[in-house]
Amino acid sequence: MMNDKKLISISPFVIIANIVAVSIVFYSFQVSNGLLETILTITSLWPAWILCFVFIIIGALEETIKNKRIQNERNTLAENIKNFAEDNSHVNKLKENSYILLLRSFAFEKLLEVQNPDKQYYTFSQMADTISLEIFIGDALTGHSTIAVVDESRFIYKHGVGKVKLDDHIPWQETVLKFIEKSKLNIIIPGYTEGVIWELNQIQKLNLWHKTIIISPPISHPAIERRWHKTCEMLIKKFKINLDADTGLGAVFIIINGKAITVQTNLYQSTHDSFKETIEKVISGETYNSLSRILKLQELKQNANKDNMIEKQKSSLQQKLLLATMTAISTGISVYILFG
Repeated sequence: MMNDKKLISISPFVIIANIVAVSIVFYSFQVSNGLLETILTITSLWPAWILCFVFIIIGALEETIKNKRIQNERNTLAENIKNFAEDNSHVNKLKENSYILLLRSFAFEKLLEVQNPDKQYYTFSQMADTISLEIFIGDALTGHSTIAVVDESRFIYKHGVGKVKLDDHIPWQETVLKFIEKSKLNIIIPGYTEGVIWELNQIQKLNLWHKTIIISPPISHPAIERRWHKTCEMLIKKFKINLDADTGLGAVFIIINGKAITVQTNLYQSTHDSFKETIEKVISGETYNSLSRILKLQELKQNANKDNMIEKQKSSLQQKLLLATMTAISTGISVYILFG
């Protein structure tokens, strides 16, 4: 398992301190000596300005090196998993290196973001208000060997989950199918593209819904909403899966007996720990088993209510028949007495 320790950078603090210090000096000199002398004085502080830029460069390099190191480790692990998946002699070893497979629609990928759960002011990358959903998933599921396939080398070192480049001489479906079959969990962010429809078809054919979750886009955006509504229409038409297209943004679903059940909401503001807890409960079978029991009890209750209703209808019909029979007999007797 990788050790994704965060490197604490003091660079932003140094920059802020320099800016504050220069501002104080500027203000004090302007008050006492006038604007011209202040500008000359600030200009004479060029070593401080150079120091600011040096720390900016150091901080940026540190973040780049850290992210590249983490991604290299994730990619190496992903490549090993690919080799195990393609070689049947390594099946047992693959189980020891169990992994989570991320499947997503490239139509959504660049638009998917969540709030940065680790927003801090001691590293450059953690100052961002939002991060991509892939980075969020990769960082939240550290230790679970989360992987995804890419079709171009330029995406390999993009920070996020471990990347596996598809081989040009092997159909991508063959590689992805092996990943789907041997994963401990499939996370799919669906779209209406042919590739995602094919992946969903394989999951349905192999009856792998018990180890599959669906994530809807976490944020509201005109482009996302249009694509998501179209995706939901496709899911109903082709797979009889009904997701809430209007209020289901940023939700995590599992599918039980064709029913989509929400297991986490508001992914946009989720923390790494809460998302990881949700995923681990699905992996362990706890979520699927408990919800299956609840659905079974609901079904039994509905069937019992249905049986009771049928019995009541039968009873009512019998009473009506009895009443009709008694009425007919009574009428016959009355006619007999009258007309003898």
